[in-house]
Amino acid sequence: MKLLADVNVDRGIVEGLREDGHDVEWLTQTGPRLEDVSLMERAYTNGQIIITNDTDFPGYVFVEKRPTHGVILLRVGIVRMSMPRQVERSLRAMRAYLTRAPGHFTTIYPEHIDHEALPERREPPERERPPQRRR
Repeated sequence: MKLLADVNVDRGIVEGLREDGHDVEWLTQTGPRLEDVSLMERAYTNGQIIITNDTDFPGYVFVEKRPTHGVILLRVGIVRMSMPRQVERSLRAMRAYLTRAPGHFTTIYPEHIDHEALPERREPPERERPPQRRR
């Protein structure tokens, strides 16, 4: 599966997914730091599912209805646990849900996973033509 890991995703998660055979682009390694909207556009253009810890993404997807192939939001770190344990829990959950990630917004919490279908994209309104002047 093609994945785009945000700069805030731990190296252990990226390496674990690569070891599983996934094509993971990790922005920490591959390029300039991108604003969230540019990151979403890049992932959409490249057919990638986004992995992030950034809590702004639900707003981009469900409120602004920005196009995406899928998002995995990692919230395992909201409780106190060691980083190796966070990585292990995140990888275990992703391995279980990754095949269902396309077309979904998946949030991985310490004790459960929310998995929600992406909303229909809102199309921009057509521009109205100005009234024709009569001659």
